[in-house]
Amino acid sequence: MIENKLSNVFNFLACTGKGIDGTMYINTRKGVVIFNPANVKDDPTPPQVVISNLSLFNRPKEKLNYNSFIPETKEITLPYDQNDLRFDYIGLQFNEPAKNIYRYILENFDNDWVEVGIQRNATYTNLNPGEYVFRVTAANRDGVWSNNEASIKIIITPPWWKTWWAYLLYTLTILSIFITSTRFYLNRQRLRQKLILESEHAEKLEEVAQMKSDFFTNISHEFRTPLTLILGPVKQVIEKIKDTKIKEELNIVHKNANNLLGLVNQLLDISKLESGNMKLKTFPMNVIPFLKALVHSFASYAERKNIALRFISQENEIIAYIDKDKVEKIIVNILSNAFKFTPEGGLIEVAIKSKPSSFPPLAKGELKGGSVEISIRDTGIGISKEKIPKVFDRFYQVDGNHKSEYEGTGIGLALTKELVELHHGKIAIDSVEGKGTTFIVSIPLGNEHLAPEEICDAPEAEATMADSKPKTIFIGESKEELFADKKSYSDLDNEKEETILIVEDNTDVRNYIKNNLENDYRVLEAIDGEDGWNNSVQNLPDIVVSDVMMPKMDGFTLLEKLKTDERTSHIPVILLTARAASEDKIEGYKTGADAYIMKPFDTNELKARIKNLLEQRKRIQQHFQRKGIFDLDKPGVTSVDKKFLRKAFDTITQNISDPIFSVESFAENMAISRYVLYKKIVSLTGETPVELIRRIRL
Repeated sequence: MIENKLSNVFNFLACTGKGIDGTMYINTRKGVVIFNPANVKDDPTPPQVVISNLSLFNRPKEKLNYNSFIPETKEITLPYDQNDLRFDYIGLQFNEPAKNIYRYILENFDNDWVEVGIQRNATYTNLNPGEYVFRVTAANRDGVWSNNEASIKIIITPPWWKTWWAYLLYTLTILSIFITSTRFYLNRQRLRQKLILESEHAEKLEEVAQMKSDFFTNISHEFRTPLTLILGPVKQVIEKIKDTKIKEELNIVHKNANNLLGLVNQLLDISKLESGNMKLKTFPMNVIPFLKALVHSFASYAERKNIALRFISQENEIIAYIDKDKVEKIIVNILSNAFKFTPEGGLIEVAIKSKPSSFPPLAKGELKGGSVEISIRDTGIGISKEKIPKVFDRFYQVDGNHKSEYEGTGIGLALTKELVELHHGKIAIDSVEGKGTTFIVSIPLGNEHLAPEEICDAPEAEATMADSKPKTIFIGESKEELFADKKSYSDLDNEKEETILIVEDNTDVRNYIKNNLENDYRVLEAIDGEDGWNNSVQNLPDIVVSDVMMPKMDGFTLLEKLKTDERTSHIPVILLTARAASEDKIEGYKTGADAYIMKPFDTNELKARIKNLLEQRKRIQQHFQRKGIFDLDKPGVTSVDKKFLRKAFDTITQNISDPIFSVESFAENMAISRYVLYKKIVSLTGETPVELIRRIRL
């Protein structure tokens, strides 16, 4: 300022002087200027700073979302996309303001003050959402800093996906996913564990079912064995005894023994159903005559009880695919139940009808779809409504006033229901207490509901039995030559024609069979399978009658050994057992059993089977006598026997020109004893070895 004043009057050529105290004397146009530099002092007044403007950096056309006056504004809230900011500020100082210097700081962004000299703006880009405070201060030309700062609070709001409620949503989502995943994993593990437990449980149930099936099979064997010893002797005594009163009492014994046998069979059927071993074997048949015959079989019983029995059918033919044996059990069980609960003078009515569908008939009498309906109505004591649902429960018995009179086992109707369902049918009950009961059985017509393995072309029939008794004629060499290895001649004189070996571990059954056969055959006994094998090899019987369930060696093992050994392969084997399953029969027949008889059995059936097998053996002998041993395709000759006969023929043929070829040489070449050779040749061809050699030579 002094300089400005002096400039108007200062003369550069003027003289300047300085006093002793430092006072300076300057000559000007208007006079002398005197001043002392020691008296010049710094400006003590700092500038007042204000923030003049807030804008978006490098986006001049875009305005910030605020309407207030910036110098007076303390706080501004901006959206997340307005985060590139420019702060303009100025120091209010009128004494050389261009020389003011500045410094600023943005809290939560800068770590320290930023000194920028005379620059009057600050720029920040890409600020994160949050709260910031911009502070700025200034100093005058003499470096005096102001204690009063200018500041403004900037709040940049986050986008919606970064808000607290978004993070809460994210957290809840993550927690939900975690909880859901954890629950899914735990449920999966629980389900897997459940499946493992169910699998183990199913295996245990299957094991228990198999154990139950084995138990019923074994216990039925134990039941059937004494039943054999009851039914057989009682029947024989009934046939022989003349006393009418005693015969009636024995008939009661025989009847109840048969009833016990029926219960055993029902237990076995239930066991098969539970284990899944009972298979449906159906074939198309006219059910009307079949059902009519079943109903008429109860006619004499109905007459004795003074009960009217009727069979009603409006049709002559209804073709249905049924398992004849199982349907018979269904009808017999329901009829037996009806007779049990119907008093004298009552009525039992059996009606059958078809319920065809709209489909056209496939063949005469055969309908596609629909069902055959069999109703059995009685006028018995009836069943109360609350007890009807329990009738088909296993071992359930109707209690009340009639219990002692009509008490049963509770097996029959349970078995009946399962057999109906096995046919893919339904069974229903309509009953009024005191008036009577009606059972309605519905079985689908056609075969669309059946699996291929459940359909057969025709019912399986039992093999027919011959009636004539075989007479095997032994034509042999001298007794000295024939039995030199094993038997004395006196023993041969005392022998009967055929020898039967009985292999049975039960002494009573063995003695019972022996007593019935010893009048016609020479009978040998074996107490188990191993003893039976040794007896068979040693004595070479004509027929072996063997039980199946025996200690040391069971009947199947004995059968296999007999049929695969060259010495015994020609011997017919009858299996005698209580194992009634079809699988057991199939196993026996596959192994080579010639007959399979169930316990309890009729001795007449056993005798007929023995006679039939001996007659069959005789026919084989006649075949070879007519055609020689060249034709080996005769049924009934096992592969082992065919191999034996081929070897015998080859041996004789190779030695046909040897004049000294004898039975001893024959046996030596065949690698068997003379006794075995004789029994085999006679059993298969009906000729002695000597006769066979002679006939082949001729």
